[in-house]
Amino acid sequence: MRYQGSSKETRGWLSASMSFMLGALVGVPIGMVWSWVDYGSFQLGYMSNHVLGSALLVGLLALGITLLRRWLHRNPM
Repeated sequence: MRYQGSSKETRGWLSASMSFMLGALVGVPIGMVWSWVDYGSFQLGYMSNHVLGSALLVGLLALGITLLRRWLHRNPM
């Protein structure tokens, strides 16, 4: 008999955390390009806000997509 905290659930959360991390890694170059376009040159001092912000936003977007796909898989319409 399976219970709520089974190993299948932990793999799901591991997948969710990995989707956030991979999304954040994709967000880093997006933030670098965004900073470069915004300031017109490669300014390392001003780049951190763009890089961290885009990494956070893309990571949260990837996490949201993963959780939505999991919810739709468990609750078909």
